[in-house]
Amino acid sequence: DDKLTSVLFNSVNKNNQTLIVFHDGLDNDYIKRNSSHNIYFIEVVLGPYSTNDERFFVYNEFIQQVEFKRIFFIDCFDVEIRKPPFDIFDQYGERIYVGRDSCNSVINCPYVLEKLQTVLSVTFELDHQQDLEKFLNMPLYNAGIIGGVKKSVNILINFICNILETANSNTNINMAVLNYAIYRLYLRDYKYLAPKDPNVNPLDDLRCCNHDVFSGYPL
Repeated sequence: DDKLTSVLFNSVNKNNQTLIVFHDGLDNDYIKRNSSHNIYFIEVVLGPYSTNDERFFVYNEFIQQVEFKRIFFIDCFDVEIRKPPFDIFDQYGERIYVGRDSCNSVINCPYVLEKLQTVLSVTFELDHQQDLEKFLNMPLYNAGIIGGVKKSVNILINFICNILETANSNTNINMAVLNYAIYRLYLRDYKYLAPKDPNVNPLDDLRCCNHDVFSGYPL
């Protein structure tokens, strides 16, 4: 349905950005209608996991095959480009850029807490109560936007794929895995306290950023 992707595609063309769309069998007429000098389509073969989980294996394979300095992996249906996105690196540095969720912390999101049962059962790093509490109180990030320089994104995506393969689950666990990966790679040395408000205040959300991770406004 063109309506699902029109907001993103129009914003890509308007801001003269390059977008690669991975798909598992789109209609040829749809591809012809939406292809441009800015938008390209690549058909992929998905494996046994959910589509949302499988995309990380596609990302991982793509990273190994192309040359780039900076990249964003984004959802197709609920992302809009308001201005050229790569300028943010010049302002905030070469951090991992990741979407922010509406829940303030991992512990505020029942959906992610449920999926964590699968993830934590195959990982052993969170093996004492203090570490687990820090993880549950960390900011909750969203898998719909992930970006950075090639080396940083490569490390994060590869880490996520390793966990997905180890968990070997078809229950759509990528959100839980993403947050676990960010904690293990970038947030373990930070102590987060659970905020009183379970929902994010987009105008005052400094806790979601540090010198390794950038999230929230203006991303």
